[in-house]
Amino acid sequence: MQGAKKALIKHGYAKLTTNRIAAAAGVSVGSLYQYFPDKNAILIRMIREYADGMQERMQATILANLSSDPEQIVAVVIDSMVDAFAAEKDLMAVIVGEVPYHGGLAELDAIHGKIVDNLTMFIGLIGGQQVKNPRLKAYVAFKGVDGVLLGWLSGRSGFTAAEIKEELTLLATNYLQTIAP
Repeated sequence: MQGAKKALIKHGYAKLTTNRIAAAAGVSVGSLYQYFPDKNAILIRMIREYADGMQERMQATILANLSSDPEQIVAVVIDSMVDAFAAEKDLMAVIVGEVPYHGGLAELDAIHGKIVDNLTMFIGLIGGQQVKNPRLKAYVAFKGVDGVLLGWLSGRSGFTAAEIKEELTLLATNYLQTIAP
């Protein structure tokens, strides 16, 4: 997958070919076709691996910090998300900005659903039975954070990762205060 990432970042989606992916990965095109029928299958796998890692990171962060106060949990989850986006900023910018949304990228929606499930669990833990529609609250919180991060990926915002972390933490903790008992 590293070769595919390098080729996608270097050439962009429109000029990405299986030949370029194979060359960047140091394998023959024939070998590549044994595992993937086309470049979209490779992209789907790449996105799945990235999103699975993000979901696992978020779940582990929440579970590792359950004894912390909710605001601290929000801060470490935001840190984790921003760091994950920053680590693959060039890749994510190409995926978000150039890759057409097709059926395969529905994989990303499924993984986002898992992230919302984790946030729903977290909201249920801090809000108990008093929270009306915790899944909706989790969805809105996630999409708000995700939207800011995707906008930041464009590189045109001029904001640093530290600034984004601080503001997203403030946004999320203020939202969280509206649901905590």
